[in-house]
Amino acid sequence: MIANGIKNNEESLADGHLSSAPTGARVELRLWSPRELAQRLVAWLEESGAKPGDRIGDRAGLADLWGVSASTMREAVRILEAAGILEQKVGAGGGVFFQPREADAIAGVLLWSAALGRIGDAALVRALAEIEGLIAAHAALRAGPEDVRRCERAARSDDASQRDSLFHEVLTECAGNEMLGILRRALAEAVGGRAGEARAAGRSVGGNLDHVAYSHAYIVDAVRTGDAAEASRRARRHIEVVLET
Repeated sequence: MIANGIKNNEESLADGHLSSAPTGARVELRLWSPRELAQRLVAWLEESGAKPGDRIGDRAGLADLWGVSASTMREAVRILEAAGILEQKVGAGGGVFFQPREADAIAGVLLWSAALGRIGDAALVRALAEIEGLIAAHAALRAGPEDVRRCERAARSDDASQRDSLFHEVLTECAGNEMLGILRRALAEAVGGRAGEARAAGRSVGGNLDHVAYSHAYIVDAVRTGDAAEASRRARRHIEVVLET
């Protein structure tokens, strides 16, 4: 648990092993800005080996630990909450939790940009297509027989409503690139959000289910043979067809 990590970090400060959580500063408040404190908190979480879901304390305790005012800690936590890194929970068992949601944060920025007219719907779809192409290429280069079978099972999932998202999640896992996965989920969320707005406005969106199933099988074939270029081309085409509907 991160709580034990905090205690260990406090004990190791005397040896200089973790200078980012200065417990000796409790006597005199540090004059960091909320943004500076947020940056230090991120570095501390990385050095502490925090795991998603870990409770890192409550705001009052964290302010005491870091030697900052309650208002500075409150704003720093809010910054990291908006960035999809921390989450605050109230009530019994509440506190501040390390709950990274990078994809949600990026998707939120993309949706706001789209709403403000800075990013067009077609640009979002094309960006998603490029990321999907890279993921398929990585999967083709590194997927083993069991990975291919997992992709095949996902492509044949009985749940038609979740088949597409499940397939792409499994393909992303097979690609083994966490950053591409974060970008894919963010773009998929943004594209889905825009599609939902279009449906609410009475506009027809989305691809044909037969095409989706066929495309998945087509992509798996290229991954199975290890043809990265072809897997990439098929994955991009699978997404770009939305622009033609």
